[in-house]
Amino acid sequence: MNLAGVEIILNMREKMGEMQTQIQEFIASLNRELAARTARPPEIEGRNSLIPVVSALAPALGGMVAGPGGSRRNR
Repeated sequence: MNLAGVEIILNMREKMGEMQTQIQEFIASLNRELAARTARPPEIEGRNSLIPVVSALAPALGGMVAGPGGSRRNR
């Protein structure tokens, strides 16, 4: 191996170390975000949902609920 090859290998090792540090920082930030989201009360999460909450759909169904065997009946 010549000196140019050694230099390339050393540079790659340095870049790999930097990337490893960045990955560890990214994982730590993901863990912090996950902890913050799970610590929020459920009512805050419900207001930010993109999908309607099931209990919010009940009035829109006009009082219809699924009965035994999946058939719908009025309440």
